[in-house]
Amino acid sequence: GVITVILISTKVGPFRSINTVQDVAIDDDVTVLVGMNEAGKTVFLKALHKAQDALDLEKFNPTDDYPRKDYTAYMRRHVEKPESAVALSYQLDQEEIDEINAELSTDIAPGFTFSVSHLYNNTRTVGIQVDEAPVIAALACASGLSSDAVAAIKNSSTLQDAIANLSGIDRNEADNAFLESLNARVEKSGWPTRVVEHEVWRILSSKIPKFLYFSDYDLLPGKLNLKDLATRVASAKADRSNASKQIQPKHQAVLALLRMADVDIDDFSGNTGYEELKAKVEAVSISLTDQVLEFWKQNEDLEVEVDIRSDATDEPPFNDGPNLYLRIKNRRHRGVTTPFDQRSRGFIWFFSFLVWFDSVQQQLDPSGTAKNSQLVLLLDEPGLALHALAQADFLRYIDALAEDHQVIYTTHSPFMVHSERLHQVRVVEDKATVGTVISDNLSGSDARTIFPLQAALGWSLAQNLFIAKRNLLVEGPSELAYLQAVSALIEASGGKGLPDDVTIVPVGGLNNVATFVSLLGANG
Repeated sequence: GVITVILISTKVGPFRSINTVQDVAIDDDVTVLVGMNEAGKTVFLKALHKAQDALDLEKFNPTDDYPRKDYTAYMRRHVEKPESAVALSYQLDQEEIDEINAELSTDIAPGFTFSVSHLYNNTRTVGIQVDEAPVIAALACASGLSSDAVAAIKNSSTLQDAIANLSGIDRNEADNAFLESLNARVEKSGWPTRVVEHEVWRILSSKIPKFLYFSDYDLLPGKLNLKDLATRVASAKADRSNASKQIQPKHQAVLALLRMADVDIDDFSGNTGYEELKAKVEAVSISLTDQVLEFWKQNEDLEVEVDIRSDATDEPPFNDGPNLYLRIKNRRHRGVTTPFDQRSRGFIWFFSFLVWFDSVQQQLDPSGTAKNSQLVLLLDEPGLALHALAQADFLRYIDALAEDHQVIYTTHSPFMVHSERLHQVRVVEDKATVGTVISDNLSGSDARTIFPLQAALGWSLAQNLFIAKRNLLVEGPSELAYLQAVSALIEASGGKGLPDDVTIVPVGGLNNVATFVSLLGANG
């Protein structure tokens, strides 16, 4: 999945707590939003998601989304002059530019950018600039044209001009056919005065990446009644405007799992074939568990177990018809199973995300052919329940996702920030009177906001101290200085100094030596 259209910046606002437009640069791979609780990190992700939701379910609604303090004033002009909630800027990769130039005879330069504004009335405006001159020059080279026609075309600056100029001369048959095809081309265009720009936009509009938002609310539940789920799905289909009340995130998650297993919700209405259905869901669970374990290094003895059965003694709605039970089995403890939602939330997050992600991709492309729909993944506080080292595993997973998709995630954990990639960090702060402010300038930020970044830096420094296999413990910094100086002198006169793979660690006093020995020992 090579990304051909890259999101390079977003202008968000006014939207909820974002009172004034926030212009945020987006990294080609991973963008990290760091900020305190209630600073507006989720609001930013939600705004992007509403603008270009992968499943096309989200809409802007001024009552919910326009900043409340200015809402009344805005509604007076909303119908006549709807404001932009989110403007997205994109850049094309060279391969895409070459294809467009070859197809349309344009001369689009490397690094070409365009923008799309998403307005509060759920329409969009496109900002795209393409020079028509190279296209006109290519038209003038068409075969069979009379010299008058060639001159008329060369004197034009747009396709509209070319039609007008050709209409005013004596034409041969080839000229007439050419004029007819030109007229047809302009009539087909959605923007008659900007024909070439519309043709470029038509190529790009299907390739713009869509957003997929995932948060802790989208996790799979430990058990769900399938008859109740079928009723909810039927109600949602009958009354689409209230579908979100019927189908909550936990229902979405189970529907996604069933969809992956190629099981239809109606299959559960009869009393036949439970074993077959269970086998299908189980097969999917096993393959998902294998995917999770590729990145889940904390306990590799976990597996997900699926059971489908009825239980007339349970409370409603679980006492009516079959229930789907998800359990996690721990082979370390003689195969003891526990309900899915009572296990390590980190493992559940991974598993639920894979189900959701996979199912969304299938919904975008049911045929299984190469997907043209790119996704930008919006992950809200991923890995929140993970142990520090599991968060490092999780960062590897995000890097793996970023090979095919741009990823934007929020965090306030130092272990979820790569300290050598601070260029990917955007700081989110809620400033009095101003509202949510998002910037890549770390220096002017509130100490509490950048605390996770300082901690991340400290953590990586500590890691570097402990990373060497061979460590020479000394009492303090003066020993370090003496040893390094003497080693350098010996090397300068051709002798052999301290080996490169030895790290000298000043421990701050003899009393600390024992502690350091055990710390370093624990790191092997």
